Amino acid sequence: MDKLYKELSQAFKMDLPIMDNGIWWNGLPGDLSNLPQHNPHWSQSFGNTSPLYTYDGHSGVDIAYNYRCPIVAPCKLWINLTIESTTGYGKHVRAYTEDKEIDGKTYFLELIFGHLDEIVISSGEWVEKGTLLGYGDSTGHSTGHHLHLEGKLWVKNNSGAELLFRNGYLNAFDMETYGEGRVEPTKWAHIPLIPQVRFTFNELAQLRQNKMKYVIVGQEQYLLDDNLKIAFNIADEQELAFLQQKGIGLEPTPIDNVNGYDIVPLVRQSRLKDILGL
Repeated sequence: MDKLYKELSQAFKMDLPIMDNGIWWNGLPGDLSNLPQHNPHWSQSFGNTSPLYTYDGHSGVDIAYNYRCPIVAPCKLWINLTIESTTGYGKHVRAYTEDKEIDGKTYFLELIFGHLDEIVISSGEWVEKGTLLGYGDSTGHSTGHHLHLEGKLWVKNNSGAELLFRNGYLNAFDMETYGEGRVEPTKWAHIPLIPQVRFTFNELAQLRQNKMKYVIVGQEQYLLDDNLKIAFNIADEQELAFLQQKGIGLEPTPIDNVNGYDIVPLVRQSRLKDILGL
């Protein structure tokens, strides 16, 4: 099953479904965001995140934002349903991806975009990546303006198609790369599809306050945050020299491994260096 999960994660990679004037959201909140006018930020993860849920947990990931943030197709999609509801997902879009063949079987994703203010596309048509689906709001079962993004995996068979995962999270799976390790792997599926850029406001505030450790594992060097269990991988000599100028120390402490930490390459988080004060 691990091999299948890896192949699926490569086959269905997608961008985050927020774009304005041709600029895709970079996934970072606050002063790190490239779309500050919409104030997008991660507000809830997949899984056992709140006792408010009457079923087994939260079936998607939530992105909070300002009212009427533009929501777009993160990949080419078949628009299956557009639903106007005052309960549950509120006004929402249900769509299918293109089919992907893996080891002789045909898979496709069902994506749900929930809690919209206005839906601007129609059901029964293909739309290209980046096509505007609608504008965000807080319709349905919601406590604030946010997008509920949910993924379900289908596999085709002789009688049509069936859900690959059937569980208490409404048959959904964890799509978030940064979420690996938060969901019990033997019980819930984790297939990372959306980019590894997740930092919430609370996490960034905590990172500012924490004193990280400079370590080395073999040839790989890291800054470790023990409270958040994040290992920032130092990617190159130029980056290392910059960090040393900022006072991380000249010699790293050798350790055996960084097991249990979420590894984040600092080179992909160039502005994160500034916000951490490194």
